[in-house]
Amino acid sequence: MNRFQKKTQVMLIIDLILIIILLAFYRACFIDFHREKVSLSKNVSPIASDSATKYQTVFDQNYFYSLSKDIDNAQNRIDIAMYVLDSVDRRESKPGTLISKLLSASNRGVSVYVIMDKKSAGLESEASIKYNQIAYDMLTAGGCRVEWSAIPGMHAKVVSIDDNIAYIGAHNWTQAALEHNQELSIRIEGELVRKVREWIEKIQVES
Repeated sequence: MNRFQKKTQVMLIIDLILIIILLAFYRACFIDFHREKVSLSKNVSPIASDSATKYQTVFDQNYFYSLSKDIDNAQNRIDIAMYVLDSVDRRESKPGTLISKLLSASNRGVSVYVIMDKKSAGLESEASIKYNQIAYDMLTAGGCRVEWSAIPGMHAKVVSIDDNIAYIGAHNWTQAALEHNQELSIRIEGELVRKVREWIEKIQVES
């Protein structure tokens, strides 16, 4: 065996070793990925696909008008997890109108529960906290049950009405979101709404 043949044989052995190492690496990555996928799947609830559940996209300002009507028609309970409620102290504002409708619902015997983030809008400033604080004071004074999220950064924008209608999406209760911004939410009607309300109730609140 000449020098060239020996060199070729050594290179083939090195290539074989590299291939074995790469295969072992890919196998380890696949196993880790599979384990992570299984772990994540345990924290994800299956999506209900019953024919009794209806879904409707609610764009931009239509959210305000659709939700206003549903709040007016509420019979038993309204449960809300809302990141920020701004301009509620101005009667002509759309957030203020929604707050007024919640107070009216409470006055006619509807149970109203609202949970908010204490440091809204991610600004962590006195001004941003003030927005939700005004809404907190108005709602509690009107007989509604209102709580602060125990963990800063509760970023949900969710409304559940009578365990039959829910809104999930991008709309905060701010004048910008309800009047000017391009926003998208989903209106859900049916049995799935109960799971939405149960999720709201599981949010940790300040003691």
